[in-house]
Amino acid sequence: MCFDGAVDGAHDLGGRQGFGPVEVEPDEPVFHEPWEQQVFGITAAMSVHGLGTMGESRHSYESWLAALERPLADHDVVPLRELDA
Repeated sequence: MCFDGAVDGAHDLGGRQGFGPVEVEPDEPVFHEPWEQQVFGITAAMSVHGLGTMGESRHSYESWLAALERPLADHDVVPLRELDA
């Protein structure tokens, strides 16, 4: 099954265009890898505690996980040395 390509704009694909239609997997899991579930959980917990939003994370040029780790360290929720480990 293939999505009709309606989400092929810069705002839908991390600021890039031209990736073509989105392939939809039959019985697709919510998360494909364990790290995706963990990062989602971190994001939700941070939002509940007012420590950042997904909108703030988009402005980072680093990976999604690194962008979420920075506010945790900045707000002394998790020590930087623990995040590095």
